[in-house]
Amino acid sequence: MLPRARALPIARRLELNRSMFPVADNVTRETSELAAETLLASGQLRLRVTGASMLPALLPGDVLQFQSCDAEQTEPGDVILFHRDQRLVVHRVRSKTSEGLLTQGDALAQPDAPVSDAHVIGKVIAINRRGITLKHPRRSGLSLYLSRLLLGRSDLATRLLLRWHRPSPQAAA
Repeated sequence: MLPRARALPIARRLELNRSMFPVADNVTRETSELAAETLLASGQLRLRVTGASMLPALLPGDVLQFQSCDAEQTEPGDVILFHRDQRLVVHRVRSKTSEGLLTQGDALAQPDAPVSDAHVIGKVIAINRRGITLKHPRRSGLSLYLSRLLLGRSDLATRLLLRWHRPSPQAAA
């Protein structure tokens, strides 16, 4: 039997809580600050994906490697790490505006509120999936549009993708 929090359809959970972030679902403010300080001090950071807002590019259990950067060093298509409401968020940059960066999770139907330059911490440079290191997935055009169309509006498609993807035993540890 599923826990009560998972009983809601995925799209409804995304509407209720657009912060279904792929990194740090239950991270405290202190943990978020520590991750940001580590990234700024060392220039790199690794975090495990736990959410579904970046499907299919990022899957639960993937380990992301971030490089420290600021908003000026990002381009549309980059996947960035930023602070929002005392949490860490990983979403794709759609565009740059005068208010900041416009971001959106690949599986979400709507973009986020603009991210101010001061809240950008880093960007994804590599993904470790089941022991294999992949380059950062820069997606644009038709494939990104189709994944947003399908996953952003279909609970069934998202559930099937999550069921098909079984984290490796290493990811569960």
